[in-house]
Amino acid sequence: YQLQLAPQQTVTLSRVMAVATSLETPGNLATFTTQTIEKQTFKQMQMSSQNYWQQFWHEKDVHIVGDDAIQRLVRMNIFHLNQMANPNANSHLDVSIGSRGLTGEGYRGHIFWDELFVLPYYSANEPTMASQLLNYRKRRLQA
Repeated sequence: YQLQLAPQQTVTLSRVMAVATSLETPGNLATFTTQTIEKQTFKQMQMSSQNYWQQFWHEKDVHIVGDDAIQRLVRMNIFHLNQMANPNANSHLDVSIGSRGLTGEGYRGHIFWDELFVLPYYSANEPTMASQLLNYRKRRLQA
């Protein structure tokens, strides 16, 4: 884009994107993402996101009294756990949870049993995801 702006003039740009894979989306992915984006205005998407996160933190927040730094770290971890296995994204998850989640390639593609460390969180907060993580291991017992 190219814009001609006067001094002190402001402009706001909004970028909207949708992500879909053939694992959960039948049909043409480009058509699906375009239709998904066109269903709502940016403001509606923003409100939907705000409502989701407000409900999420209401249900799943862990409160640490007396240590704000630890409180922030716990919340960051809960956020990352939600990003790694979210039933709204894919209710038929067929992956493990890596040691660094979605933030690194520490094992260089190797798969270990790291999701066992976070399974209690998923069992308490996302039982469907806990089941999917266990089924991932069950399906690979013969390997």
